[in-house]
Amino acid sequence: MNVCITSGHLVSRAVVRGKDRNILVFTVVTKQQNGETEPTVSHVPCVVFNPSAELAQLLTTTGTGLAIELQGRVNVSRFKPEEEPRANAEVVVYTKTIRTGTAVASAPVATKPRMGGLRSVAEVLKNAAA
Repeated sequence: MNVCITSGHLVSRAVVRGKDRNILVFTVVTKQQNGETEPTVSHVPCVVFNPSAELAQLLTTTGTGLAIELQGRVNVSRFKPEEEPRANAEVVVYTKTIRTGTAVASAPVATKPRMGGLRSVAEVLKNAAA
């Protein structure tokens, strides 16, 4: 089974790519601490295919530093530019599992928070507009 659960903060605002399909691309920075050693920082590239309009708006406008939690699968691409093997890994995010700071972003938008203190993206956007 290929399941990846990641939590951290957005490095910068998400970018929408693609002409035929909307593809939301962003990077999450995570910290991992083993025992009393210094924490290790990792940058995790993430991709969301056909995100909801609310999710795209939240991640492209709020972006930098936004706390995020997500679940997806690790996708590895291998290629040989000029005969030197290369690989690229990214997390393909399941859109129904994205949680941000004080919001739960999903498709469809969650109407009831699944964790204490989290609200739907619609609520966050409504409060931000007010």
